[in-house]
Amino acid sequence: MNVICTNKDTLALDSPTQLILNYLQKMFEGRKETVCYYNLPTYTSDTSFTPSLVIADPELGILIFKVYGYTNEILTELSKDFWTINGDKKTNDLIPFLDYIYVFSNPIKRPRYNL
Repeated sequence: MNVICTNKDTLALDSPTQLILNYLQKMFEGRKETVCYYNLPTYTSDTSFTPSLVIADPELGILIFKVYGYTNEILTELSKDFWTINGDKKTNDLIPFLDYIYVFSNPIKRPRYNL
């Protein structure tokens, strides 16, 4: 798997993503046609969401990952509408993720017409 990273210093500080990336590199070992983008907005949308990793694989398609370094002590509650992080309620980050997926997938699902 080829990894494309525009800022190796940022990746060096992102240990949760490094762990996932190391695992994925083992899983995709020998697959030269697979490309993994680190923290790179590979698709521009009007959402504020930026995936941690985007993998393009000929067999599996597009895989989008958002990696967090939260522990049970930090992230204490998950609900449909909010996450409790360090005692503060934050907007559930799956909401912008789902918006990103919707914007990303719409052109792919658009019907094609032969003229």
